[in-house]
Amino acid sequence: MLDVINLKDTKENPLFAATRNGIEEIVSVILEEQPHAIEHLNDMGWSILDVAVMHRKKEIFSFVKRNKISLARLRRLIDRDDNTMLHHVADMEHYSRGTKPGPALELQEELKWFERVRKVIPSHYVGLRNKKGKTAKELFDDNHQEQLKKAQKWIKETTQSCSSVALLVATVVFAAAYTVPGGSDEKGTPNFINSPYFLVFTVSDVVSLASSLTSLVVFLSLLTSPFELQDFHVSLPGKHITGFTFLFFSVITTMLSFWGNNFDTHSIREKVNYITPFHCCIPSCLGICNNAAPSLRLLYGL
Repeated sequence: MLDVINLKDTKENPLFAATRNGIEEIVSVILEEQPHAIEHLNDMGWSILDVAVMHRKKEIFSFVKRNKISLARLRRLIDRDDNTMLHHVADMEHYSRGTKPGPALELQEELKWFERVRKVIPSHYVGLRNKKGKTAKELFDDNHQEQLKKAQKWIKETTQSCSSVALLVATVVFAAAYTVPGGSDEKGTPNFINSPYFLVFTVSDVVSLASSLTSLVVFLSLLTSPFELQDFHVSLPGKHITGFTFLFFSVITTMLSFWGNNFDTHSIREKVNYITPFHCCIPSCLGICNNAAPSLRLLYGL
């Protein structure tokens, strides 16, 4: 067990090393044995809260925040370069990559991290300038320009790809809407109008058309957006998840419409005739399941 830790004689403070690597268990043990260690500052005038912020160690940040007494002091610290804790959010030297899939979502994660830290520091610290004459917001904008370019490229490419798929789905289901399964009688009434599968086909086709057109409109609005840095905080990811959700839903309902059509045309009494539609359904189900996992991961990330 950890009995004594000499914070000054070690080459690297074990508390700061544990914070930098995001090992909450070690941080917890050290602070339990030596509660005063939370007040320790390194040669740059950084506390463990500053180190947690610049290394994006959210668990350590939340752990330290629970100590209200120490937080009241640590959140007011200014280092040797006149940087506040919020300035350290802009530090890209210790940034590897985010936890979300895609550059746009990584940038959104950074913007959320900036807002999370901003709520901790005193309100008047937001406008403080460091020795380079920059506020935390100005420094953040400057240091995230490269990430912004990657995010803009990623979201434009994914939006264009999704728009093409949405247009393709809309074209297919629009054409299917005027193709009655099983044909019509002399009066123009569908032959399978009383079949439950005909209802599945009709409803699924209409819903799929509406969903694909909605997603297409959302993606087109995305392509005409200014793609400014702050747009990646809420606006652009929100539109992206809306368009992607409608697109995914339109693909599923298109598949349902396909199933309804197949069962309609094979809905006669002999059971052997159901083999064909079932054989059509199985591959389509496997295709949906195979692509659902990465799609849901993207939705979860958004």
